Amino acid sequence: MLPDYRSIALLVHAGAGSGLGGRVAAQVAQGIHAVFADAKLEIIETRSKEHIKEFGRTTEADLIVCLSGDGSLHDIAQSLVRRAEGERPTLVPIPAGSGNDYARTLGLPLDPLKAAVALAECRPFKVDVGCVNSTFFLETLSFGMDAAVAIKTEELRLATKARGFLLYTHAAIDAIIHDFAAHKATVRMDDREFSCDTIIFAVQNGPTYGGGYQVAPHASIVDGMLDVYIITGVNRPAAIYYLTQIKTGKHERLKGVSYHKTSHLQLEFAEQVPAQCDGEQLLGLTFDISVLPGALDVLAVPSAYVR
Repeated sequence: MLPDYRSIALLVHAGAGSGLGGRVAAQVAQGIHAVFADAKLEIIETRSKEHIKEFGRTTEADLIVCLSGDGSLHDIAQSLVRRAEGERPTLVPIPAGSGNDYARTLGLPLDPLKAAVALAECRPFKVDVGCVNSTFFLETLSFGMDAAVAIKTEELRLATKARGFLLYTHAAIDAIIHDFAAHKATVRMDDREFSCDTIIFAVQNGPTYGGGYQVAPHASIVDGMLDVYIITGVNRPAAIYYLTQIKTGKHERLKGVSYHKTSHLQLEFAEQVPAQCDGEQLLGLTFDISVLPGALDVLAVPSAYVR
């Protein structure tokens, strides 16, 4: 049963999805009101990343409905995770961005109007959050070619207004052509240390990135663990095939793919590599990575990833 929320904030990123967020905001608000008829609903249009973070620090709403893409969810999580458990609002996304991977993980429809209606099916969960150095991530952290793809995705989104799978695939081909490289990494995980020349190094809290690429098909956001995929020994022509297999979660059987499950790892690179956290670019050579079990309250449709 849904909690009896008295105060709801609809946080709208009007520019998300090339303006989709702004176009559907009024209809989404109507859908929320239909589900939570007795709650006070306030609509707030985001102005900047800092505005989102400040709102997350100070809001007294019981429930935050975030009509946005994964970037705004990442931003507000930086504040919500730091709040005391009893003072922490519940978060739920209404997907309106280019990737919407966290909405997928929570089992919500990718059509924002259908997602608003689906709030009636949601239930509250305490879910895990990843942490890299001092930054939290909800879904994905990666290094190497897949991070280069994520960074390229944002550049192409701004230039082309494209969204979703086609946008990520365009970015992937561009990154393979221009940014393909193996990166030497030292990994400390589960009381062992090893080195590798990695093409893709993905640390997942949730199962997908890039608008539905199933890089970690076994991942759960309530198991207190991170799913780590390392791909080595792949040349440029093979990389395109590997990406097609990642799209459907069939890459585990391929040569050079290793899978690990851990709650903590340390990663060090010899030189700066492409790195991203929920689509946000990261800089640095050394990364301390861990999981915070049950650190965020969300609404989700009960599914294979929330169990």
